[in-house]
Amino acid sequence: MSLRHSLRRMSIQRVVLPCTKCIQQFHTSTIIRDRTRTLGPDQVFPATSIWTTLPDGTVKIREQNGATSGSEFEPMSVWTMMNNTVKRVPHRVGLAVKRDGKWIKWTYTQYLQDVKRVAKAFIHLGLERHHAVNILGFNAPEWHISNVASIVAGGLATGIYTTNSAECVRYISNHSRGNIMVLEDQLQLEKVNSIKQELPKLKQIIQYTGKPSSSDVLSWQDVLNIGDGLPDHILQERLELQGVNQPCMLVYTSGTTGNPKGVMMSQENITFTVRASNKRYGWAFDTESGVSYLPLSHVAATITDIYLALYGGGTVWFADKTALQGSLVDYLKECRPSIFIGVPRVWEKMEERIKEFGAKRPAAAKKIINWAKNAALEHHMARMYGKPDNSLSYRIASKYMLKQVHKSLGNLYFSILKTWYLRVIPQGTT
Repeated sequence: MSLRHSLRRMSIQRVVLPCTKCIQQFHTSTIIRDRTRTLGPDQVFPATSIWTTLPDGTVKIREQNGATSGSEFEPMSVWTMMNNTVKRVPHRVGLAVKRDGKWIKWTYTQYLQDVKRVAKAFIHLGLERHHAVNILGFNAPEWHISNVASIVAGGLATGIYTTNSAECVRYISNHSRGNIMVLEDQLQLEKVNSIKQELPKLKQIIQYTGKPSSSDVLSWQDVLNIGDGLPDHILQERLELQGVNQPCMLVYTSGTTGNPKGVMMSQENITFTVRASNKRYGWAFDTESGVSYLPLSHVAATITDIYLALYGGGTVWFADKTALQGSLVDYLKECRPSIFIGVPRVWEKMEERIKEFGAKRPAAAKKIINWAKNAALEHHMARMYGKPDNSLSYRIASKYMLKQVHKSLGNLYFSILKTWYLRVIPQGTT
């Protein structure tokens, strides 16, 4: 089962755009809880439907072949998933970002500590249950931490594209009932300040890079300090009220055609998808790594960069804002990721490099190159459909021809797993 299929399968279970009418209903509705069950966050609340439009609604976990998905993967919360990883690899680097020419790293123990600090601060600053933390900024460790902290604090993690207009930001913040706005820098702060008076539910703005220009805006260090001064029980109380079959995240479209459209995901959405994907692709626990450069407000990057890495104990290296303008190759060479996710334009650029390589060859060599490309295509198509792969033609092509292409793409060995994915292995290790 592909990751895209997993996402589709799980999302269909929980249609989750909370319209204004539904949100009004939410304020007067009462969800019946089964208090005989163990308190959260891994509990499954009673539900009568596989979808909901309520921010605090519950959904049935879809059955497959007469059994729940838990027959293979028991329902699991994000909190439990993260703690499992920390217990396995407490000192492995989970996050790394280059600032002022130096790599700053978080081990998984430090990652969890910051999630707890920020989650407690969010609660203290006014994050209500089933309300949103809006995150507006380029990929960074603070983006990951804010997203996970929003969920464990009982809120709805909600990313916003950095390219969204002020009007789109206003719409998403109000539509998601945003209590907290976590943003990157002065540019995004100016955008939010221009519509701040139109955000009645917004209680606090946090800026995670640079020094805020407004006294009422908290820096990232301010938030960490607030969390340090708060007791753990305020987070534990929120965790005990959670169920894995309730909404925990809102994913919005970019808003290029009308107002952005939102879909909710539950914790079971997330944890099932990453476990199924990890098993399907055979990714190794506690050894993989990736470069984060695609917008984290998109569901693909959210799942792979944040939660697949978190489940598998992977290391996430953050590229800078100019990744798609050319610096991505430099990060790939320096960080040498084992898993890579790309959008069509990234593949197109690689295709251009391959064509440049082929155009310089004589006619006879071009025929051999085309044969090698076809052998590689057949190999990867077979893998995607679960058929026998690694044919003799592919092995010959890989050994004698494709290595030259790999070298032209940055001396990395690329093995396509799926349209979205590339598995990357340093040259000479295969």
